[in-house]
Amino acid sequence: MNTTLTKSAASIRINSGVLKQLKEEAKKEDKSLSSYLEALLYEMGYRPYNEETVQACREAREGKIAGVVDTTSRETIEASLFGDEEAED
Repeated sequence: MNTTLTKSAASIRINSGVLKQLKEEAKKEDKSLSSYLEALLYEMGYRPYNEETVQACREAREGKIAGVVDTTSRETIEASLFGDEEAED
């Protein structure tokens, strides 16, 4: 499993008051500003794609269909999406 993380530099323009507050909060948590901002982004819902998702995105861009969704009812939609065989009854 490849656990090497690639980090990239970014330059942003931000309100000086907001930046000051972020720096103070980072210091209180004994983190660098960069680490603090990264943690905030993760808390807000950022999740890196896993390889399965990356492959599905490639296939979607190429026009490949992943499957068919039965839209007859809520139960059949859920069964189509989540593979719940019991919901098809």
